[in-house]
Amino acid sequence: MKRLSPFFLLLILILSSCGGSKSGGTPVDNKQVFPNLEELQAALLDSSVFCADQTNGCPTNVAKLTFWSKQEDGYGLAVCSGTLVNNNFIITNSHCIPDNLKEGDACDKQMLVQFPRTDNLPSEDIKCKSVIRVFPMQEGQPDLAVISIENSIHQRFDTQIITNQFFEGTKTVAFTMNPHPELGMVGTIQRKDCTISHKSLLSVGGNENSGNALLSGDACNVIGGNSGSGLFNMDGNMIGVIHQKIEVSVLAELLEQLGLKHAPLTYMGVAVNTACLTTKEEATCSVHSIGTQEVDINQFINDEVAANGLQGQNPDQIRLTVNSDLSLSMTQDLNVDSSDSLTTMRATIVEIFSEAKAAMHSVLKKVFN
Repeated sequence: MKRLSPFFLLLILILSSCGGSKSGGTPVDNKQVFPNLEELQAALLDSSVFCADQTNGCPTNVAKLTFWSKQEDGYGLAVCSGTLVNNNFIITNSHCIPDNLKEGDACDKQMLVQFPRTDNLPSEDIKCKSVIRVFPMQEGQPDLAVISIENSIHQRFDTQIITNQFFEGTKTVAFTMNPHPELGMVGTIQRKDCTISHKSLLSVGGNENSGNALLSGDACNVIGGNSGSGLFNMDGNMIGVIHQKIEVSVLAELLEQLGLKHAPLTYMGVAVNTACLTTKEEATCSVHSIGTQEVDINQFINDEVAANGLQGQNPDQIRLTVNSDLSLSMTQDLNVDSSDSLTTMRATIVEIFSEAKAAMHSVLKKVFN
């Protein structure tokens, strides 16, 4: 049997981790299929959402989105998250909108919007009115969408949207809708704490204007159903929308097979910049998929050597550590084992990520553009 090359294996990993893949109009990672309309309607009647943290509660503008569409074997149904802005608009992902719905279409027959009970407000189901904006991912545009809903009978929290705030190391908060398939159609709103990283080997070359940013952290467990969750900075301003998960257990196993030593990996996900809510012609962000940035991995490592004040030092006496978010740490160590040295680790990293990046750029371009 022919051995798959490292870059091809990594490519498979990244593609399979996309929470935004669609099949029959729903994300494949939490899709359910109901054979007939009666069973679909029963599931919708059973749908509910609650705040997971009964002590601190959750924001009043975070919603569970349930959406469905007719397909050959019945009705495909899935769930996402959404954030209410300006009283009656929900921002979410384009892959959370049924395929057959276009801009201007009514959405009340295929989408259900539900808000949980909070400390101040009761739970509320609100009718979806129309699809305002859906950015076509297949044309290289961002994974973003806007729908309008009927006005809430309650005064819900409104947030300010700011753009191009994906700065390296920014601490962020997302309130995500977590599905619980073992409990039927129950969902819970949960807080996730994530850090933006442009120095991970998966996100080298990004900046505050990037269309996508890698999120990581021990409390950043992005799962299926979290797509469409608003991403907020510490001032409470919305700066992005979560749209992708990364299967870190699969990633860790693969990297170990490829011979790359690393610390135990933390949770990871991907968010899209709110700047991308403008039209493609007006967008100030640069849309790309994580792992496809046009950067020189060797130069990135050189920059990290300089940032650690180790330029001019013997690379065989520099210890290179791959951290939990796949960022790099370096220290001078006269007794470092050769397998942990900058020389050896650099060679392994360049082999894996330079080849993977080139392959992913080529294949993802065909898939999404």
